Amino acid sequence: MPQIRRPTLDALAEDCRRPEPRTEDEGESAVGLGSYVGASLRRPFDEPAAEVLRSPDQLTLGEPVTYDVRIHGVFKTNGACRIEILDQRKIVSGKIADATLEAPHNVYTKALDEGAILRVVAQPTMKDGKLHRLFITGARLAPKRRAAKT
Repeated sequence: MPQIRRPTLDALAEDCRRPEPRTEDEGESAVGLGSYVGASLRRPFDEPAAEVLRSPDQLTLGEPVTYDVRIHGVFKTNGACRIEILDQRKIVSGKIADATLEAPHNVYTKALDEGAILRVVAQPTMKDGKLHRLFITGARLAPKRRAAKT
């Protein structure tokens, strides 16, 4: 294992203390962490990855998946929501990380109001192999489902 010299560590520590410059696509409300790869190359983490890294629990991050869901509640201020994954008949916590949530009459609040089904793209966090939380990055109305035959 290569040894890191003290001046290099001091330079890295000093660089860490400086505020991270925001990119054009990151506003003041951006949520995430930064990391170092090498001496001064910063790579932002998205919110799901940041939650996994900050959590005291053993969480893992899944790949983005498409789900058909029904929204049971949503906070427009922070994107927190409760959603039912229809294929699993399960209600889970979620976080809408989609800028369209701030717009009036957006797809999320309309679906909540009308009881409509949404097809969402979401990145799951897993705890002990089970779905812990969904981070939703996009949604549209789902195609109409056919009634089950009895």
